Amino acid sequence: MKRIVPVVLILAVAGGAWWWMTRSRPVEASLSASGTIEARQVRLAAEAGGQVVELGAREGQAVEGGQVLLRLDDSLLQAQRAQ
Repeated sequence: MKRIVPVVLILAVAGGAWWWMTRSRPVEASLSASGTIEARQVRLAAEAGGQVVELGAREGQAVEGGQVLLRLDDSLLQAQRAQ
């Protein structure tokens, strides 16, 4: 009996300390972070195939509407048009 009382007392103190440590802290509801979020993807396809001879923009670069993104070699199309 003399050994049980100190063990129960130690367990009670440890349990109370654990409860106080986990319950006394306020829970934060907000989340903050920093960085870059990229969420827009656009798939481009040429109306006619060919070899790229000039690039007007690089990957990840912002572009404006109407800006030339690339230029294709049109020598084969010009030859077909001339016929």
